[in-house]
Amino acid sequence: MDSKFSPRIKDVLSYSKEEAERLGNSAIGTEHLFLGILREGEGIAVDILISLGVDLYDIRKNIEREIKSDTITDLDQNNIPLQRSAERVLKLIYLEAKALKNNTIDTSHLLLAILKDDKSMVTQILEDQTIDYNKVKENLKTLFPKAQADYPSEEREGKGGMSGGSKGSSTRGKSETPVLDNFGIDITKSAEEGTLDPIVVERLKLND
Repeated sequence: MDSKFSPRIKDVLSYSKEEAERLGNSAIGTEHLFLGILREGEGIAVDILISLGVDLYDIRKNIEREIKSDTITDLDQNNIPLQRSAERVLKLIYLEAKALKNNTIDTSHLLLAILKDDKSMVTQILEDQTIDYNKVKENLKTLFPKAQADYPSEEREGKGGMSGGSKGSSTRGKSETPVLDNFGIDITKSAEEGTLDPIVVERLKLND
């Protein structure tokens, strides 16, 4: 459970909250997490989807059409909760990173975690295009056998992010997952305190 979130996936999570607001939805679901990936527009998950022939514009419009609220909802923008399905996804991404022996959690792990949910609209839409969890994982291993985490290019070149003194570096006493804190949960803290879902904990033990 030592994996860290890449800057890009933190952006994706922030975007997913904004997508829920924009579409008038009262909670953040797996569809919003996926829309966050598409809105960010770059990263390993997007590269994989494109390589598999997914029309990103078309799938985004299909999802928006299905989940957009027809009524005006008075949302508390500072406290939009996660649906249970989204909570589970944000726990499973640790397992996906662990299984691939990655120290940094990126958008590919988020995509895989979403596809683990058979009931997710995203999963069903992609399966209609013969794209599923196994195909995405195999594609990931083929295209990115030694992939770096999907940091922005300037950070991979050592101009930010992982270098000392950067804006993105955490400081002692501050949360290392501020974006997740905005969702009302701190998964890293939950993992450290042993308060994760018992099923997730048991799977982690089996993978050790």
